[in-house]
Amino acid sequence: SPTSGPVGTLVNINGVNFGTTIAANTVFMGAAKVNISAASATSLTVAAPTGAGYSPFIVSANGLTVSTTKPFAITFPGDTAFVSGSFAPPLNFTAGYL
Repeated sequence: SPTSGPVGTLVNINGVNFGTTIAANTVFMGAAKVNISAASATSLTVAAPTGAGYSPFIVSANGLTVSTTKPFAITFPGDTAFVSGSFAPPLNFTAGYL
């Protein structure tokens, strides 16, 4: 929990047989490696990473690898809606020979 939030959101992953030190666990969200801030045999606290998409957390510890049952959704920070100014101007490229 929680199941969504902006990059940096702290997420608690509960289970069993986690490593009791941060170094004894590896967590990914898709292809993005996740920073672990706390670890115990039954819980990990991680921060939602930059570069992740809608994906479950993949946890490796004690020679086992599992994923969370529900994916985590990275959300846009704040309460500002997307508007045309939220994006850089388009870049147009010419294809073919000049």
